[in-house]
Amino acid sequence: MYSKTISPLTTKVYHLEGYLDIPVSIDNVVINSGDYIVSDNDGILVIPQNDVEKYLEIGEQEYLKDTKRKEDLENFGVDRYLENLGL
Repeated sequence: MYSKTISPLTTKVYHLEGYLDIPVSIDNVVINSGDYIVSDNDGILVIPQNDVEKYLEIGEQEYLKDTKRKEDLENFGVDRYLENLGL
């Protein structure tokens, strides 16, 4: 989890030890210190720190494709757009 600072209210209040910079697992997905978390209404994506550039490239390509689809939909209308897709 990301935090700008270390919270003064920690597990020490309950006389438990806490840890920093250790992997955590949520629903069988391991999240390491430095990983990126991206989310929206459709879900959550955990991006390993070493793979950020690759995911940025994929995101940019998908953004360009999505922009083209939106333009085509506006220009052709729904029926012609779907016809061009073979649907």
